[in-house]
Amino acid sequence: MRADVAAEASNSYLTNYIYYQLNTLNKRNFSTRGWNVKGQLGWVYAQEPRSIAFQTDSLTQSDTTNLHGYAQLHFKAENFKPLSTRLTLLTQFNTAINFSPREAYLNFFNIGGINDFIRNQVPFTGLNEYQLTAHSVGVLMTGLQYQISKSLYATARINGGVYDFLEDDNRKTRYLSGYGLSIGYDSGIGPISLSVMYSDQSQKVLGYVNIGFTF
Repeated sequence: MRADVAAEASNSYLTNYIYYQLNTLNKRNFSTRGWNVKGQLGWVYAQEPRSIAFQTDSLTQSDTTNLHGYAQLHFKAENFKPLSTRLTLLTQFNTAINFSPREAYLNFFNIGGINDFIRNQVPFTGLNEYQLTAHSVGVLMTGLQYQISKSLYATARINGGVYDFLEDDNRKTRYLSGYGLSIGYDSGIGPISLSVMYSDQSQKVLGYVNIGFTF
């Protein structure tokens, strides 16, 4: 998967936002019961981009521009439902939208990875972090987590997604599908997990490693 246009630039801006969180998980890692809901709606303004450089297959050019303010939404809801003493059903919905893509092309959402620990990240099993960016994305994931022993877990995930679905994106709506298998250990220093994942769009088998807590 390759971006149509590459851009290099720096940008500073301000954001005002409202934030909501509900957390009823029974434990921080390898949860087996509860909800974790996060929502943020904000207004991005006072942008100051510098030295914007665009590159396509046939053209490279530099430019500066004035960017107006725009609204941004990021919402994530995940649920853990026990099916038995060892088996847990996982479900997660994640969406992120820049409502004025033309004003926010230096502030994409990063699609990929299993755990979200990067700014503007929307996790997607099957892709690595920064493998794909978009101004609008929605992802639905479901999976099963099995507790092998007191601290050892196996997890299977499947997810589907849609991105670039706003009319102002000026690009066709695109779809994603991905799958992953993980083995995880709940250690004293935080979770340690190894994953193998695949996306139908990238058609590559990828490895993914996570060590420790995210902050």
